Amino acid sequence: DQYYIELLFSTIDSYVYLYDKKVQPIANEAISGKLIINQYDNTITTIELKPYLIYAFVASTNVPAYSSCTVIMGVKGKKLSASFDYIESIAYRKK
Repeated sequence: DQYYIELLFSTIDSYVYLYDKKVQPIANEAISGKLIINQYDNTITTIELKPYLIYAFVASTNVPAYSSCTVIMGVKGKKLSASFDYIESIAYRKK
């Protein structure tokens, strides 16, 4: 089976979504997970992912930024993981 993991990182709450190979969302029932955050000062924070609504997971991050983070999920007896590097989002207003 092929899966895709999406991370929407925020300094307050971060959201994780799991998709199948057809990029259809997978319900969060009977799925466990954690978010491992590597901060710039080399601090490592591990946060449990909690089910949110039907297709999402939420983690109370309370981290201003990170150098990288890893999502680890347990699905149907398999361990899935995806790593993400921090990319600063900057929005510019067009004049």
